[in-house]
Formats: sequence, structure tokens, C-alpha cells
Amino acid sequence: MKRGIILIVVILVIAVLFVWWYNQQGNTIISNPPEDWEQYAQTRIQEELIQTQSDFAIFPKNYILERGNSLKMSAGIKNDASDGQAHNFVINIIPNSVSQQNWVIWDTADYEIQANKTRFITIIVEPPTSVTEGTYTFNILACKDMKNSDCTLHNYNWGTPQQLSLTLK
Repeated sequence: MKRGIILIVVILVIAVLFVWWYNQQGNTIISNPPEDWEQYAQTRIQEELIQTQSDFAIFPKNYILERGNSLKMSAGIKNDASDGQAHNFVINIIPNSVSQQNWVIWDTADYEIQANKTRFITIIVEPPTSVTEGTYTFNILACKDMKNSDCTLHNYNWGTPQQLSLTLK
């Protein structure tokens, strides 16, 4: 009897540690999403920008989505340019497959961000209902003082490219 209780406690501790570790990797396990998902995402991005001292982040990085639903996510760009000036920033989203190009909606205009300020950009991912279950990847880039169409994996110039891994069920 005592060994059974100890085994259950050990399993629960392992499960809690796994969920904690999984969330630290940028994965999202949320059974009851917060009412204000956008504010939640922006808070998580702000925490990551501070903790990692980076200037570009997204949330979530990994997400499990039921087919027929959409994901509203955020990207955050921090202007910590060494010249201390305002700059124009864009993001670009490059799917790993041409068939995914029409899944993503975001404002492709450039955003002027004042020195030492952060701007958040909303991204909506809407896979067609006919898409096969599986995992789909998107590269999300930030660029300073260039057009959206020029911001590519070969010449991005701000932060580290981020990846969204979207699993459709």
C-alpha cells in the first residue's frame, strides 16, 4: 500500500516537471486559454525579451490546433538599436511549404518603433479545413529599415528568426 502511494506521488512529480519543462521550451499546453489571449501572449513575449536579452520573439512557438480553428498569436520587436534612434521594422512569415502561404494574415507594413520601445504585431494563422493533420512550420523574421518583401531568411537583419510549429489535429 505504501509503495503504491509513493509510486503515485513520483509519477505526479514527474508529470508536473514535464509540463514545466515543456512550457520552458516555448511550447503551449493551455486547456483553458486566458480570456485576453493577446495580452497573455504579449506578456510572455515581454518576459522572453527580458530573460534572453533578445530583440525579437513570438508567442506561442508551438501550438496544437483543432482543424477548422484559427490561432491568434503575437510577435514582439524591441528597438534596442545601438544608435538610439527610431527605426522602421517589418516582419515576414515564410512557411516551409508553398501550400501554407495563404494560411497567415498579418500587417506587412513597416512599423516605426521609437528607441528602447517594443511593438507587438498580431498574426492570425487560419489553415483550411481540408488540410491533412500533421505538423506545419513557419519561419517568422524581423527586419530593420527594409521592405517586407526584402526581409528573407538570407538577409534578415534583426534578432533571431523565430519558428512557429503548428500541429493540426
